[in-house]
Amino acid sequence: MIFWQLLFKKLEHKEKVLSQN
Repeated sequence: MIFWQLLFKKLEHKEKVLSQN
């Protein structure tokens, strides 16, 4: 996998978790 893809997924996951709270 591409490094940027991993980074983007991490950020996306963070936003999802933040929006859930």
